[in-house]
Amino acid sequence: MHSLASRLLLLIAAGLVSGLCPAASFSFQVLGADRGSWSELLESIGLTETKQATADVIVLGAGSTGDYRARVERGAIVILEGESPVAASFGIRPTSKQLTIHSIVDA
Repeated sequence: MHSLASRLLLLIAAGLVSGLCPAASFSFQVLGADRGSWSELLESIGLTETKQATADVIVLGAGSTGDYRARVERGAIVILEGESPVAASFGIRPTSKQLTIHSIVDA
């Protein structure tokens, strides 16, 4: 299930990032122990990885902490993966409901 959810988030993130502006003007930062395939995915659409706190796209893993609201208000894109205090600060909380996805078609 985690793998399916991760893939769905990757597709959503790629669509959002590529549709906002030319990808060449964006940088990203992946924070957390499990980097997954975020670097590969974001680089494939032209984003450049940075270690600086000025990244335009920030990927936060499960359990992430910190205050990212000001960054989002200034235009940063925050990708949340799993339950975390950061997700809760944006009003995103887990429930017992589950969603099964049988297929995704990119039209």
